[in-house]
Amino acid sequence: MLWSCFLSIGIYNTFFEIEFLNMVLYAAMCREKIGAVLFPTSWIISVLLIAGAYVIAIKYALSDNPFDDVNRALRPLWFMPLLFFIPIGVHSTYLFVMICGLVLFRYLLLFHSGTILHEHKNSSTWKTILPVLLMSVLFITYGYYLQKKAFDTAYLCWADWGYFYESLHNTLKGKWFWLNKMHINFLGSRFCLGLAILLPYMKLFGSPYAFFLMSSVVLGSGGIMIYTLCRILKFSTRESMFFGIIYFLIPGFFNMNLCLVYGFHEIYFAIPTVLAAFCFYEKKNYTAAIIFFLFSMTFQETIPVLWLSFGLIALAQRRLRLAATLIIISLCCYFLINSVAIPYLRGHEHYTSMFRYEHLGSSIGQVALSPLTRPGAFWGSLLRPGTFYFLIVLLLPVFILTLSSPLGLGAAAIIFVFLCIEMTDQTQNIMRHYQTMILIVILINTIYAYRRIKEGWISPWLKWLAPKENKGVFRDWTGAVLFSSMFTALLCFLLYANTHLSKNPVPDFGSFTDFRPESEIIAGMIPAEAKITATSRMAAVFCGRNDVYQDFDPSTGYPLQEYILLDLLDPMNDGVQKLFELLRTSGEYGLIHSYSDETRFIVLFKKGAKTNTAGFISHIPPEQWKQIGIPVPSPNKDLSVRVVWQPPKTIKVMSRYENKTSHDVIMRIVIEGNNGEVIRKSELWGKGIVPATNAQPGDTCMTEIQLPGEMVPKTVAVKFEPYP
Repeated sequence: MLWSCFLSIGIYNTFFEIEFLNMVLYAAMCREKIGAVLFPTSWIISVLLIAGAYVIAIKYALSDNPFDDVNRALRPLWFMPLLFFIPIGVHSTYLFVMICGLVLFRYLLLFHSGTILHEHKNSSTWKTILPVLLMSVLFITYGYYLQKKAFDTAYLCWADWGYFYESLHNTLKGKWFWLNKMHINFLGSRFCLGLAILLPYMKLFGSPYAFFLMSSVVLGSGGIMIYTLCRILKFSTRESMFFGIIYFLIPGFFNMNLCLVYGFHEIYFAIPTVLAAFCFYEKKNYTAAIIFFLFSMTFQETIPVLWLSFGLIALAQRRLRLAATLIIISLCCYFLINSVAIPYLRGHEHYTSMFRYEHLGSSIGQVALSPLTRPGAFWGSLLRPGTFYFLIVLLLPVFILTLSSPLGLGAAAIIFVFLCIEMTDQTQNIMRHYQTMILIVILINTIYAYRRIKEGWISPWLKWLAPKENKGVFRDWTGAVLFSSMFTALLCFLLYANTHLSKNPVPDFGSFTDFRPESEIIAGMIPAEAKITATSRMAAVFCGRNDVYQDFDPSTGYPLQEYILLDLLDPMNDGVQKLFELLRTSGEYGLIHSYSDETRFIVLFKKGAKTNTAGFISHIPPEQWKQIGIPVPSPNKDLSVRVVWQPPKTIKVMSRYENKTSHDVIMRIVIEGNNGEVIRKSELWGKGIVPATNAQPGDTCMTEIQLPGEMVPKTVAVKFEPYP
């Protein structure tokens, strides 16, 4: 009963009390209301688990005294009450996963659990590869769905996927890797020449949806590659199957399908190419291994650093020929790409990402020496709390296996350090693409650590974690380490993966209306050959159709295009307000279309067009205003509101200025129907074209809303917020 109480504390704190985990800021949101039944529920679950552990041990354990053995295996649960005394947060979930993983590892040592992993006479490769293929299909399908949904709702911003999609799209049009946003050859910013392999695919299937499918397939290929590498290393088909499944449970890989709002990144290609190089090397097909080794370095200028690190590990292992090959070729490729190719393509400017390290120096050499020359800035950046949170969550899914042979983790050390000393603390997380190469190292290290265990070498660390061995009890380490690692990976997936199943759910796309009907209307107003200046999310929608630019400040020297499409609520663009003010006051551009809902306020300008405000702006005298529609309470003393319903489909919300104002305002309109249906609409007063600051007393803005189906308005509420 004592063990059940301890375990119930962890289950309650982790799964019931925490509602949401922010894995970018490493913050936890607790539930405001917790049902009284939840703690008894967690205790009942714990009782069943602990009782089941005793029953199974009594029936199948190898010892003559299984009751005492189970008690020794459960001793890490003594640490679970710490969750009562430390603040609830991401760190408390880390402790819960570690304790549960250790308990299962120690418990499985009581059995011949590894017999499940052995080959049998009638075993079939297809029976074990099919689950991995099924996981891959599910992974790809769900990843594609996330990206498509984000794109259809205009949630997905242009970067990062737009960099690669647009440069490939322009290459097919004769502009070799040209990027409209930067007005340069993209290879001078990100050396991703290997993406040219996608050009035939882009030629045949040029839509963004095909691009999203491709990126999910690249990520999903990792599980098959892991299975293949395990089979080459002489693992049984079942062992290979479990390693393939673990790949899909590691949250860092799963999160990259959507990658917050950024989508695809070229570093994903490092997963299949690096793993392919390892596969061919283990098969002693050195020609193919070298081809994939070299090919992998064409996807990002930092991948040579990964291979250099593998070379240093090989040197530490006294594999001198392999070490010399990796180190020499990696260094040559690194300096060729970063000192010759990129500067030439950029007009001899410095490395494009140096701005991330400007607190440490203005060159790679200065950054490398910064631990000595700028120790405060270097160590202050490296030793931030986020660094340790990041390190733990990277290792946590397979921590029992990977730390049993920690030397191999050194291959990720250089990349990890450079990631953690960046000026921002927003990149040390598993929600984006930055951890890709680190996860590759962790996986490869895990596989080779398991091979050493199969060969009979057990690290002192594993022996220290195991319960004290009774005389005559044989320990089956393979089953214990593999199944406990799969279990911790599953817990990490449930807690940290960007999925609706977890504490870290995907964005609520339900709050974003489908933007496709509106995008078709806008597309009908813009010729396919026209050039557009657009904000990030609008650029994502139109970059496959038009040449899209994202220049918001004409003083930079880049001219504004004929059409300008802005989402004034797009959080990814800082300069949009300045441009918007210029457009609506210059007289050079005219508004030809506007659209708004709860999450967007979109305006389309065309050069030389004239703005017509007759449909939504008028001046109404006080006597006439009192005779219009039905009054609605207004929280703003400067504005009064009246509503006119024109059955059966139209409702007009009219807002009239009673006094002058010193700022623009956003109107938030909420209409509730008699059937419980709710419509929400947000827009700038005067649709943003007639600034509220220019409005005179009596000036009135009319917003027309179409009601769906048989909806009859029951209540209308309007509030006003300052903008911006």
